[in-house]
Amino acid sequence: MQSTLVLAAFTTVCALALLAHSLVRRFVRDAVRRTALQVDLPLDEATDRLVVARFRRRKRWAGTGALVGGLLPLAFLLPGDDGAALLGSAGGDLRGYAVLLGFFAGTAAGLGLLAWRETTRPVDGPGPRVARASVPVVEDYVTPHERRGAWVLVGACVAVTAWAGLREGPGLPGALVALGIGLPVAAVVVTELLLRRLVAARQTAPTPLALAWDDVVRARTARDLVTVPLTAGAYLPLVITSRAESVGSLPDGVSLVVLLGLLVTAGVSVLLDPRGHVRRRLWPQPPAPSVAPPPVAPPSGPAPSPSGPSASGPSVPGPRPGAAGAL
Repeated sequence: MQSTLVLAAFTTVCALALLAHSLVRRFVRDAVRRTALQVDLPLDEATDRLVVARFRRRKRWAGTGALVGGLLPLAFLLPGDDGAALLGSAGGDLRGYAVLLGFFAGTAAGLGLLAWRETTRPVDGPGPRVARASVPVVEDYVTPHERRGAWVLVGACVAVTAWAGLREGPGLPGALVALGIGLPVAAVVVTELLLRRLVAARQTAPTPLALAWDDVVRARTARDLVTVPLTAGAYLPLVITSRAESVGSLPDGVSLVVLLGLLVTAGVSVLLDPRGHVRRRLWPQPPAPSVAPPPVAPPSGPAPSPSGPSASGPSVPGPRPGAAGAL
């Protein structure tokens, strides 16, 4: 139990650090600047304020979910062996796994709740608006390997759980088997529903650059949603295989193979640059930042004739064709 408390203290410090990070504007601005370099998009002053505010909300929700998720398992494990009995005869060995699972699941749940809230976010402020001429699809925001990878991990988790639960021997606790099958399936189904709702939500912005950044933040939100089934499908097999090895339901080494497979999958995902996916799909040519026109001094000479060239005023280029149109 002492090691479990140490692990819970560590996850609590990590969650509090994430919450404190969201309160320091400079840290959030640095995160926005790094994202701007990764997706190769400029920032003007007005867009910067909107993006910083949405990044701050993301860190706040993730930190709150991590804090609650990391501490919640202790409410069931601290009272004694009764709470740990759900984990089986070797429940004490899995207390640390339960705390870590709560931490990661809480983070993913916090980001998922924020993603749901983003689907109901009203259009900010009055004034002229630009909107996308075509309707994006989920694949514009989430790379196929991440989305399909979540499905594969969920399927692998269900298969490993069924394999470990049906093998001869002491077997796995029924609660752990139900968790390994039900939680990942529910997570991937809810994620798919929320992804479709997120993409179908109304999307407008005051400038084409603001619309491009809204796409970037929306893609980040969509990837946060996919994190929920990815976390369940990646972490639960480690818990289940470790528990099955301890009771003899599975041969030793299976959990190590699962861990190595997850590490290789994560490395391939990073190499494929999922963060720049939305930029390549929706904004192959980035919009220019909005610049306020310089003040014009009144002419000292006679006023020009109304029929002269200045009567119609300068032509103002509109948004990039195919990307946005004026509302």
